[in-house]
Amino acid sequence: MCGPAEIRNLVYKSFKALGLMDYFKEMQFRDTSKAKPDPEGLKVMFPNTPKEKTLLIGDSIVDIKGVNAFGIDCLIID
Repeated sequence: MCGPAEIRNLVYKSFKALGLMDYFKEMQFRDTSKAKPDPEGLKVMFPNTPKEKTLLIGDSIVDIKGVNAFGIDCLIID
């Protein structure tokens, strides 16, 4: 299993290779904020963004619980 730094580097490298970095203002990883479903990471990422304009893309029930606690929409990818 990869550690947090390896996962972060892999995500950045993959997103950059796919030309996706310009679409993301910020990314949070499990070592940069409290774990979901605690909404702390979402509060850090979206302090001034209207919640009705915010969408989290996730892949688990934990993501759904986190966005429900924070009050934003979620797109689940299976």
